[in-house]
Amino acid sequence: MPRYPSVTDPIFLAQLKSWLALDGEIYVNVYFVRTAGVQYHMLIRSFDAFMGLLPFLEDKFGAITVLRRPVFSTRGIANEALLKNAISRFPDGANWFLICPDDKFPYKTVFWGDNSHVKMQELFQQVMNRFIVMGDDVNFPPQETREDVLVADFGRK
Repeated sequence: MPRYPSVTDPIFLAQLKSWLALDGEIYVNVYFVRTAGVQYHMLIRSFDAFMGLLPFLEDKFGAITVLRRPVFSTRGIANEALLKNAISRFPDGANWFLICPDDKFPYKTVFWGDNSHVKMQELFQQVMNRFIVMGDDVNFPPQETREDVLVADFGRK
């Protein structure tokens, strides 16, 4: 198993800070070990917001995957017009994901994925008038190592 830097590693944090300064947003997937697959999906827009997550992770064990410049084909306030756009963008049967960020409590951000217009309409009703992003559910989040992906762990002894 590869060894990853800690989420508090100065080199990891410097790269993350640089990406946020340059791009203004990163996608963060927090995966918890020994929790039946529990993970959090977040859009982080500031270095302070990322640093605010660290105390929450102190007594847990897992890994963080950070994606620079995530590609979202649909972005905006969930309303009927955006739903119509999403339905035309994702044909019924095509896999998609929806993220509804919670800027106050990033670890409470909601992440759903499906492949039906019926489910999409149901989810839009739950997040109506809130900011969302949607994208193709193909290799998202990325599992491979590449230049726009950072991985770090937490809780390692």
